[in-house]
Parts: sequence; C-alpha cells; structure tokens
Amino acid sequence: MILQSLVGYYQREAKDPESGIAPFGLEKKEIKFVIEIDENGKFINFKDTRSGGKTGQIFLLPKMVSRQSNVVANLLWDNASYLLGYSKKMSDKDALHLAAFIEKIRALPEEIKNDRGVSAVLKFYDNGEMKKVFEHPNWQECQKIASCNISFQLKGDSCLVPERETTRAWIETHADSSGAEGEVQGRCLVTGDFGPIARTHSKFSVGGQQAALVSFQVNSGYDSYGKEQGYNAPVTEKAE
Repeated sequence: MILQSLVGYYQREAKDPESGIAPFGLEKKEIKFVIEIDENGKFINFKDTRSGGKTGQIFLLPKMVSRQSNVVANLLWDNASYLLGYSKKMSDKDALHLAAFIEKIRALPEEIKNDRGVSAVLKFYDNGEMKKVFEHPNWQECQKIASCNISFQLKGDSCLVPERETTRAWIETHADSSGAEGEVQGRCLVTGDFGPIARTHSKFSVGGQQAALVSFQVNSGYDSYGKEQGYNAPVTEKAE
C-alpha cells in the first residue's frame, strides 16, 4: 500500500509543472564541472559551476544508474573515472569505465546521435580533445573532489547536452524500455504492469544512513524460488 501510494503521488505531482518533481527517467543532479565544446567537438572550456567553491549547479539529467560492483555508465554525465578515465588511484578499471561511458552514447539511436550536442560529444572523444581537460587550470580543483560529477555543454547553449530537447524527450519516452541483455521481465506488484523488473532499488538518506524501500540481503535466507535481490518482490523499473 505504501509503494502504491508513493507511485500515485509521483504521477499526480509529475503532471503539475510547478511541483518541481523531475519527469520520469530524469533526476535533479549536482554537476560541479562542465566541459564546453563546439559542434566539431573541439574543447573550449572546463567550467566550474560551484557557488563559493562548494556547491555545484543543479541540472535535470538522465536518472543515475544503479552500479554496485558493475561497470555501467550514466548517460552524458558521470564522475571523472567514467567521463575522463581518471581517478586518484588510477587502475585498469578507469579505462573500462571510460569505454562504457562512450559506448553508451554510441548505442543511442541514430536520430539522437545526430543531435548537435550528442554528435559533438562523440567528436570530442574521436578527435582526442579529452586530454585538453587535464591541461585546464580548473582540472586541479576537480581532482580534489572524491566524486567529481561532470557533463558537457555545447557552445552557445544555456543547458547541458543531456538537457537538450531531443535528448530529454527520448529519455522520458524510453526510460522504461532499455532492453538490456539478460533483464528480467515480470508483473509489477505495485502497478500490475508487465515490464523490466528492478534488480536493485535506488537508495535515499534517512538520518544520515542510506536505505532502499525494497531490498534483500544476498544469501540471507530470504530468497525464494531461486530469485535474488529485488526479484523477490518484483517492482518494474518504472515504478521503482
């Protein structure tokens, strides 16, 4: 009943443009640094969005992926390890993160990749412009941050590349139809809809602790019928 009420509340609030609720498939996220590029992917600037050197600007971005120990990238924004292949410890995993980030963009439909902003991001990587970020004075500031979230902005735009109209509309439409290999389909116990089931649920803060509304401890004896994690209480990714 609680989950059903929360889903219903979200659906009502999402229809109200003044509610401040993020549309489905999107979330408000703090981005501390922005890579500005032109339409040819040429590096222009590495902008610091922080106010007073602390809090970065909030943007409406594709919803953050659930990682745990998996190598999976966010779409068109992420931390420095995924977006630039850099971390303080520097390991082989950073190269895997970068490859996953670029591949996620390349896997987009052609009409989305043809968007001026998305196309510019791909050219940024193809043309080796990434190294210029490390030469910018603001890179030293970004390095100091444990998880420095970064995204892209096309020169002349007031929004980030993932916020551009074409990309945002596609995300809102396709957020619940990822078609990921090996995904589990099932009937949602909250909405009754049939679709991809969330293996894990997003966490939120409660009194300084991280928690999820639906979670099962691995190999704890609560698994049934050979199911693991969130599959024990099937909730579609959209309802989650």
